[in-house]
Amino acid sequence: MQQVLKVVTGACVLVGVATALGIASNALRQDGLPLIRKPLRETRAIVGKDQLMADAPVRARNPKPRVTRTGKSPVAQSIPVVVAPKFSAQTARQSELSKPRVSVARTAASVSQTAQNPEKRESGAKQSEPVAKKIQALFTNLKDAKACFDNKNAIFLDARLTEDYEAEHITGAVWLCYESVEEDYDKVLGQIPKDRLLITYCSDQQCASAIKLADALVARGHTRVVIMLEGLPGWKDAGYPATTGKEAGG
Repeated sequence: MQQVLKVVTGACVLVGVATALGIASNALRQDGLPLIRKPLRETRAIVGKDQLMADAPVRARNPKPRVTRTGKSPVAQSIPVVVAPKFSAQTARQSELSKPRVSVARTAASVSQTAQNPEKRESGAKQSEPVAKKIQALFTNLKDAKACFDNKNAIFLDARLTEDYEAEHITGAVWLCYESVEEDYDKVLGQIPKDRLLITYCSDQQCASAIKLADALVARGHTRVVIMLEGLPGWKDAGYPATTGKEAGG
């Protein structure tokens, strides 16, 4: 019995250590998974019908600056005013004398060393370059997607596997699986302008296929790509038109 308890205790200790190491490793990684997963619709901005109908790139709108109200009219938050101290000629002279002296010989040696090591100079320049912000596709809801469907100003893209598409899909939707974007892009969207509205969808709100497809299209230069959150099940539950088999371009 004692032998069994030792084995169980040792196994529990190993599991605890492995769990702690896994959590620590995940926390240190830049692409680590969150311990508490947010609802999908809270991970990106949601685009409304007004933006979808406009012939302009789809972008998340910046929030309005916060203001405080004084009386009846809003005013910007007060900014403290710093009054510069008065300097006399004697104070300015003392300030100049207190500055640290830089050796001319040391400065010349530093410039010479940088000139002899261009790699060091280039690496310093690279470190100062700003990192480009990744642009992602945004979400839209079922109602606004249906408005675009009725207006015929959008191309619906089914991101699921071909057998799922042929079983049932949104009427008029084109099949483009996210796994075969590199192979089928030219055939499906090669002649489509990059500013044409594209709406991707897949099986449900937690399906990542539509998100991956939309992000891949944004990376290719498309400026008006959104993901329909509710997917095909939401579309069907609302009584919107769906069909089976293949369609032109599907």
